[in-house]
Amino acid sequence: MYEDTDVTVVTYTNTAGEVVELTKDSERIEWEGYRDESELYRYFRIQLRENERLETETEVSIFLSKPSVETLIDTTARRTVIKGVDFEAYNITLDRFKVNELANEAALHALILEESRAQAENVLTHADMTTDFRVIDTDVTLDVDEDGSYYAVLEVGNKAYQQVIGIDVTSKLEHMRVTIPTKMVFESLYNAAESNRNFESQTYEIRNHSSLAVATYINQVAIDDSAGIVLLEAGEDPLDYAESESEEEDPILTYDDISVPLLRLNLKTEETEIQLYEAMEEQPLMRLEERSRAPISLTGDFYGDYPRWVVDAEEDQGGYYEDSLLPNYRIILRFVPRD
Repeated sequence: MYEDTDVTVVTYTNTAGEVVELTKDSERIEWEGYRDESELYRYFRIQLRENERLETETEVSIFLSKPSVETLIDTTARRTVIKGVDFEAYNITLDRFKVNELANEAALHALILEESRAQAENVLTHADMTTDFRVIDTDVTLDVDEDGSYYAVLEVGNKAYQQVIGIDVTSKLEHMRVTIPTKMVFESLYNAAESNRNFESQTYEIRNHSSLAVATYINQVAIDDSAGIVLLEAGEDPLDYAESESEEEDPILTYDDISVPLLRLNLKTEETEIQLYEAMEEQPLMRLEERSRAPISLTGDFYGDYPRWVVDAEEDQGGYYEDSLLPNYRIILRFVPRD
């Protein structure tokens, strides 16, 4: 901004909910070098106060006024505060006997962070901040003597970035043996009418070989390779991705107006169907009784353009698809022994 103004007001909101206003005479405005040869505009920076942080999705505004000079006009700049840290951690199951053997609280906190797969990254610089994660509160103790549900509060960077995870502590972990499919495949191929937009994979099984019941949760869904496909989130409307070439003010959009490949993906059991998407909250999937098995499958709906079949007599299959959409998703399940 330019330094020689009649009025300067810089406004921001911090995580304490306080709206802060700085004027041109504030000592917190640190002026730096000029950005133009005529030395009108200067770089500047504003240091936040100790332990202060901007509130995500609020607005920082800068208002400049110089009515005493006709060549300069009032200027207002606004920017939305983005989240500075991308972070994740997940609910966990801990062996009570292993917890009781830990040497100290630091070892307990290290175990919680390791098992929860806590990760963090600076959004702007992409610097790895995983080692900055810490446990600031938990009701799990070194001498925990009862199986049950507990919690931990994790923090990364400034205290504004906190996450609460659930912890199931059990003394029956060594008695649990569950097998799951390591790979589930689904496909929905293009047909001339473009009507083949729904699919259901073959049926796979989860087997509980234990002599006790096991609660099963969908703990995490990760996109290892999107293949250019947008995985729809819960409640998201495919028509939000539709565009019309019509010049009408409010054109009526249909699924035919969707050009980007979209996928609504679900994990299906005999009792429920749960939509899968990245960064979803943990969801209970099923309860497996002792020495039982349960079928699961993948279902879904595809929107947008299919890769088309190109006829080519020289190909062994008589042709080929003009493109391949082969997304790869990773589904992490969590198991908890139950009475």
